[in-house]
Amino acid sequence: MSQFIDSFLYNIRKEFHNVDVSQLIIYMIIIAVIVHIGIFLYTGKKKQKINVSTEIMIILLMWYIGLVAGVTYFNRQPGSVGKVFQTKFLCWEDNMDQNVTNVLNIMLFVPFGMLIWSLKGKTRAFNKIIVIICNSFLFGLIIEGMKYVTQRGYFEVDNIEGNIIGALMGAFILYLTGLIFRKEEGTDSEEIREK
Repeated sequence: MSQFIDSFLYNIRKEFHNVDVSQLIIYMIIIAVIVHIGIFLYTGKKKQKINVSTEIMIILLMWYIGLVAGVTYFNRQPGSVGKVFQTKFLCWEDNMDQNVTNVLNIMLFVPFGMLIWSLKGKTRAFNKIIVIICNSFLFGLIIEGMKYVTQRGYFEVDNIEGNIIGALMGAFILYLTGLIFRKEEGTDSEEIREK
């Protein structure tokens, strides 16, 4: 287990080694301002209002997409890897590094599933899941395709599968959290009625 944790931490450090935190904060502020202006213009044109929580979720989603693109794409030099298209499916092997990579690919998309689930509001759970699967597939496909074309990394089908699994896990976590809070609210209101 300690070998897995060491490999896990090593891979995290490797992926974030070129990330400049001060530059990242500046980009996050710029993205937040651009999203806010875009929402302001959109709502003014459509005569609609978007509540603050939805705007915050959209900003968080944009930050997340920028962070993922930075770590998986912009953090690597163009042409640093030859074009390789791997079609192996997500599997667990004796190779510790591959297993750690699988876990990281799954974990990377957990926030994506949470954000999409939150943005879909009162939509039925089944419809949210379909949207999450489609969006995580497309986002993963774009990342892998860009890595392949620019030779910044390998196009790996198992990465896309891990991304979909991670997004679904994120959605499931929020779904369970919602159930727990609703159950607690129900017991609180029952206690008030009894008094």
